[in-house]
Amino acid sequence: MSFIKRTMASLGIGGIQVDTILDQEEVKAGEVITGTVYLKGGMVEQELRNVNVCLKQRYPRKDVDNGYSINTIAYVAILEGRVIQEREEISVPFELEVPLDAFITCPSLSIWVNTEADVVQAVDPVDHDDLWIRPCPLHQQIIHALNQIGFVSRQVDFEPNYNQKLGRFDHAQEWEFTPITPQMGKKFDELEFIFDFRDDHLCLWVTIDERSDLFSELLDVDEYRKKLIFNYQQSYSTDEISSMLTGLLKEWLEK
Repeated sequence: MSFIKRTMASLGIGGIQVDTILDQEEVKAGEVITGTVYLKGGMVEQELRNVNVCLKQRYPRKDVDNGYSINTIAYVAILEGRVIQEREEISVPFELEVPLDAFITCPSLSIWVNTEADVVQAVDPVDHDDLWIRPCPLHQQIIHALNQIGFVSRQVDFEPNYNQKLGRFDHAQEWEFTPITPQMGKKFDELEFIFDFRDDHLCLWVTIDERSDLFSELLDVDEYRKKLIFNYQQSYSTDEISSMLTGLLKEWLEK
């Protein structure tokens, strides 16, 4: 009977069960996720190599037809080298910091917490908990500044990040903003932003798409890319950011 139980447990039937309960379903980039992992022993004693709590994201690729990428953007090891007795129940609290460069939740992006238990000579149990990530305060402040000067977010897309010039992932998350005032609508078609969070600063890549004729669009001369640097140690008011963005647009119009 013991042999049968062990065989079934190794196949994941009657083996260790894992269940993660998050303390929050929504966080901002840069904040800390907290929760508890509950482990329950199965029909027989089993050995755990480790248990990791991972933050993952999945998004569509533009360079591969119907392709997508899955990244582990942060993880924490919460248990190592532990024997779980038959029917034993244990709980392990954890904290996991969400990196500033984590992509922000949008319709084409999935973000979740994956709890992965590595069981010796057995099927590894996994738990999946969806998570919603909001922009960090600086990111949100830039969005407010754009609203203030007459632009609103239209969509969020993903662009190939060749040679990882725009962060550590194979694609960059690109935000498109369109004008909502007649003044801006006469001059600009859209603005595109990539929020490239680095160790000590945000590099905001701005692509300006000027409203122009068909000939200019075909020659691709109606686009202009610049960057703005925001240091984390410095505080910025919404008016200051609005002024920086307005200055960039003015520079483009006068070039």
